[in-house]
Amino acid sequence: MKNLSSFEAFKLNKVQMGVVKGGTLYHCMVEYGFGDFYVRVVESEQTLKEVEAAVAAQAPDASVNCM
Repeated sequence: MKNLSSFEAFKLNKVQMGVVKGGTLYHCMVEYGFGDFYVRVVESEQTLKEVEAAVAAQAPDASVNCM
């Protein structure tokens, strides 16, 4: 990459930049009353409380704790 024209070939458009941006990675423990549990990994641009509420809505019988 000796000149600017070589660098121009690597520019990303707006959609590609959105994909690269990503979000925060959350680990949510979903635990059922009878001892079964699993960890769900969620990548999101939402807040911790929003992610926790979304996961809890998908598993209404379980307690959810995200970090």
